[in-house]
Amino acid sequence: MTILDGKVDMGGGLVIEPGLTEAKFLSSPVGMAATVFVKNGVHHSYKLQNTDVQGKHFLPLLYFSDNVLTEAHLHSVAANEKNWTAYSSQTEAAHKLDNDSWLQKTLGAAPPYAFSWGSIESVLDQKGGMTFVLLRYLKI
Repeated sequence: MTILDGKVDMGGGLVIEPGLTEAKFLSSPVGMAATVFVKNGVHHSYKLQNTDVQGKHFLPLLYFSDNVLTEAHLHSVAANEKNWTAYSSQTEAAHKLDNDSWLQKTLGAAPPYAFSWGSIESVLDQKGGMTFVLLRYLKI
């Protein structure tokens, strides 16, 4: 099981994967410990505890629509950056390059990363001031 398959082991018996339902997520120990990020109609998101994904530390955010996982955002967690005082556009650009490098090493190829289950990309959201690895899941 690897990110290449769209699967990310969160520990506690939870695997983020295509078709994961919100109910299954919330019934897991990881889901029970998650923090609600947004609840808006049928759209819900949750912030999980920091986790290691194939050798890199991330803060995952999971996005559900109509009870099915649609996206996972994996935000890099650097040991020396504990708060927003470390933010700069240069720092985020460096995070983007680091995420690009990690994806190439982990997936063994250069982008684009499109699969039968969805896609993976490295995102630099300049408006939001953040970088993350995006797993976007197709409805199955």
